[in-house]
Amino acid sequence: MNYVTYDNTGKLTGAYEQDLHVEHADCYIEVTADQRASWTAFQANAARDGIELIPPASAPTCAELIARRCSESDALAAGKRDAIVAGTSPAEMASWPIKLAEAVKFTASSNPADAPNLSAEATARGVTLASLAAMVQTNGATLAALEAQIAGANGKHKDALGAMTDSSAVLSYDIATGYPT
Repeated sequence: MNYVTYDNTGKLTGAYEQDLHVEHADCYIEVTADQRASWTAFQANAARDGIELIPPASAPTCAELIARRCSESDALAAGKRDAIVAGTSPAEMASWPIKLAEAVKFTASSNPADAPNLSAEATARGVTLASLAAMVQTNGATLAALEAQIAGANGKHKDALGAMTDSSAVLSYDIATGYPT
């Protein structure tokens, strides 16, 4: 569920992509993913059953809107990346390039000396070095493919926004499409 929360003045106080939290039950409005991504540009309407653009003191330029939406797209992409590695420690992630390099080298040579860390892990796990090397390479390829999809979607959105010359088109552009699910 995509929703925003608001205070007693109608100012939006947060944007969420989750099941409705009990603390938000009396102060939320369901929105689209794109509205959630650009929630800071909106306020609750008077009836508190929808959102509307915050009237600007002075209208931002199209370039300013593009910069804002590109930042929102970067934040969305960062969230997608974070979701992929959620629950993984930084220390484990730091070992991934080392493991992948060893797996590739071992696969090419079949020499356990080319994969000392993987050899130790395989022994501790009670699996063959060859099976562990294959698993590491598969996981590395999967992660690389997900990153390529995320970077590609983010780049596509930023390119599209950068080419726009109409502020309303910039604000209504959906930056939430094209990401892996």
